[in-house]
Amino acid sequence: MSSRARLVAFCRKMPSITYDQLRQTWLYDVGSRFATLEIAQKNILVYEQGHIDQTALQRLVQDGFSVPDFDGFAVLEAESFEKIQEVLASEEWKTNVGPIEGSVIDITSPEVWPCASVETIGESGVKGFRYVVFDGGNINRETCDHFSMLQKLIKMSLLKMVSGDAGGNKSLVFIETDSLEPSSRPSALSNCEGKILPAIVETIIRK
Repeated sequence: MSSRARLVAFCRKMPSITYDQLRQTWLYDVGSRFATLEIAQKNILVYEQGHIDQTALQRLVQDGFSVPDFDGFAVLEAESFEKIQEVLASEEWKTNVGPIEGSVIDITSPEVWPCASVETIGESGVKGFRYVVFDGGNINRETCDHFSMLQKLIKMSLLKMVSGDAGGNKSLVFIETDSLEPSSRPSALSNCEGKILPAIVETIIRK
């Protein structure tokens, strides 16, 4: 069980831009600038961006899965939520990162999940593809152990939202895979009750 604080922010792109424009600006402009912030280098242990694979998303829809209407997500990890907040409230972020991010992301409609409890099952390691399951439904610890033993997944993380206004009973499940092709879809997603996002994950900071 990880003692790190993790903030997962799901976002939508500005209507005036394409998915390619979102990826190019958010990853290469926002991501590279964020990584050079002194306050981020001091406080942030992990910064990832998840870019939703539109082809894989449509396949999930065609196969009868439920999907949310997000275009991407960011994951921030630190020793505490205060350290994450210190970064986002800093003048460095407001001056060098915030305005650029606001040009491609609709900052009026994010969904932020502060997750204090993170349990990882399966092999460690960073893969480039990930399924995100909202309110994991029938994906629980027993399911995770079972499919990890069968090597149907690379790594699965169970995230519980901290208590607060957003509610303490919600959960996210991150499932890392080698591919988003239907033939590589983890068996743990079969009959899944939660909404699913397929993402290409870019790791910008990892300590």
